[in-house]
Amino acid sequence: PNVVVLRTTSLVITQTPTVVLGLFAGPAAVGLYAFGFRLIELLTTLVVFPLRTVAQPTFAELRRQTGRAADFFLDVTQMAALLGFTAFAGLAVISEPAVILVMGAEWSGAAAIMPYLCILGASNALVWIQESYVLAIDKLPKFLVAAAIELGIGLVLVGFAGPHGLAFVVFAVAARAVIATPIRTLACVSHENIPLLQYASKLLRPLGIASGMSVAVLTWSFAVEGKLSALYLVTTSILVGCLIFLVLLVLAMPDTVSRLRAFLPRKNV
Repeated sequence: PNVVVLRTTSLVITQTPTVVLGLFAGPAAVGLYAFGFRLIELLTTLVVFPLRTVAQPTFAELRRQTGRAADFFLDVTQMAALLGFTAFAGLAVISEPAVILVMGAEWSGAAAIMPYLCILGASNALVWIQESYVLAIDKLPKFLVAAAIELGIGLVLVGFAGPHGLAFVVFAVAARAVIATPIRTLACVSHENIPLLQYASKLLRPLGIASGMSVAVLTWSFAVEGKLSALYLVTTSILVGCLIFLVLLVLAMPDTVSRLRAFLPRKNV
């Protein structure tokens, strides 16, 4: 029953902006928001879902064998933050030329709201792992209360923003994520007495890498603005972002690079 309640709560949280926009802003705003949200959802699925799929049964197995899955949860959280923060920082930076290139200038309204939705995406990268963790260790009630609090916050913020249009609703969605993620985190880390500062420390290096990469891509975009076509601007920005990400990853998180290398096939001597 708790899982059904959690899924229902998540559905209401997700659909609140769409319903409010339908009531106050009309079908055009609903369409722009739906496009932006689906893009965020798609990227979250591509980046975090494989990690979540592997992690959840491992959480459960560690809990059964050792009685504690906290250390592995922190490692997975750091990896999810690294992938999620970087992916959504990059999308936020190149969203305008990328959306217009793919969809046309009439979708510029969707491009304008993407940076705010990317905040939601970065939050979801963490929340998805938290949800898998509490489900695996069978400690859902506190997390369910936190989800209900997020639902209430969203109803208030998005409801008040609705009459003011799409931009205000999207800002309210981002604010809801910023406010609710620490609440969910507190509910999650309490089960195995994980210090909140220890959890937060796992996010610092991924946040630094994502920030450095986005600054580099922004700098490149400003440097070549008006000199390249939209296609070349988006393509080169992605290449610059990937290059800077790899450099910063090696410099800031060499331990993660070592773990990733362990998964690469070795040549037989």
